[in-house]
Amino acid sequence: MGEFMISRKKTILCIILCTIAVASCLVLNFLCTAKKINARNKRNALISQASENAERYIKEKYGFDAKMIGRSSDKYHIRFNDYCPYIEFEMKYKDKKFYVVTDTTPGTSYYEDDYQYDEILAAAENYLFQNLSDYAVIDMFIRSPDSCLKYLMNKDIIYNGSNIIDVLNKCSVSIEMVMSDQYSDLSDLDIIDKLSSGDYTIQLTSFDTKAHMNEFIKSTGKVAYYYRNEWRYEKYAPYITDYYYDDGEQAVEQLDISFQKTDDFEYAYFPEEENAYSKTSNNIKIQLSVFKIIKTSFNQYGEAGWLSKPITNEYTLDGAYGDVWIYYPLEKLKDYDIENVGLAWYSFGGESNNRDIIGAKICGDYAVFGLPDREICFKFVDNSGQDKYVPGSKQTTDNPCNSDNSDNSDNPDNSENWFRRNK
Repeated sequence: MGEFMISRKKTILCIILCTIAVASCLVLNFLCTAKKINARNKRNALISQASENAERYIKEKYGFDAKMIGRSSDKYHIRFNDYCPYIEFEMKYKDKKFYVVTDTTPGTSYYEDDYQYDEILAAAENYLFQNLSDYAVIDMFIRSPDSCLKYLMNKDIIYNGSNIIDVLNKCSVSIEMVMSDQYSDLSDLDIIDKLSSGDYTIQLTSFDTKAHMNEFIKSTGKVAYYYRNEWRYEKYAPYITDYYYDDGEQAVEQLDISFQKTDDFEYAYFPEEENAYSKTSNNIKIQLSVFKIIKTSFNQYGEAGWLSKPITNEYTLDGAYGDVWIYYPLEKLKDYDIENVGLAWYSFGGESNNRDIIGAKICGDYAVFGLPDREICFKFVDNSGQDKYVPGSKQTTDNPCNSDNSDNSDNPDNSENWFRRNK
């Protein structure tokens, strides 16, 4: 009987503990659900209030009632969350869609929009470039100085059709331009005086002929922000005749590009510390190799056949921090199909990606090749009759000739060709 009572008490205790545990779980679940609902309601309230504020902002700034299409992330890719208090709204007035960005942080009154951006940009171009010819705008944007996003204007920037000077003085302006070699000094262009009262950055580059300028425009791509814009210009360095950069605080007018020569080609070294395509250094040398390393090195991978039709002897280059470009005159390669001319290189610096064969970029009268930033030996070869070479780092053990047809380009500029304006 005693054992029965003890067993019964244990059973009752277990039931009580289980009941408490279930009740605790239900309470916790309820609290979590209530917390989520509260957070969602708070979030929705912020969005609703921000939407009303955006409509009111447009009404006060422009005097019309715009239709709210809704929250967006299409243009400025702003994703409102616990870490980002900004919201992007898409709106519409008559047939024109535009965007408003606002901050939901309590106590702030940040609003910007791009309703007039196209008008302001067109008026700015007409005003700034009216005395220029044979030029192209590679990139240009205007924004309010307190914005980190292109194209957005705050409440004080309103264009009335005739006040573009006042608008520019209130904005931050960035311009990248190229032009043919018709001006003796780029720093004397009146575009700089027209921008001098505002916040601006301007980069001007002139080319020896309009034809070379146009070729540069068609060959360049709109590069993502993490790519360096100097690469595009360095390829065309033999044709650059002047350079000017001014950010309103420090102007740089120096153009100091020099080329070194071998019996086969010219080359230029753009040091990393300069971080500019307007200045080169002669601190590195490309010389004929004494040791003939490259053929032995390719042979150890069973790839000597790729070097069976050499165009030049072997050269060596000590490691250089920066960009080294080779400009090979097309006249010297006239007996070859330029599509089959490659620069085969091998690195003896211990890297896993230690060899490759890169093709040419045709720039004016040169086949241009970008050398890797390391200690290498290299030679030019004719790869006619060969399949496309696959770099060593991309080859598989089973079939080293199995190509994925990847681009062996020396330059990341593989985006779609573009230019916004060419006059």
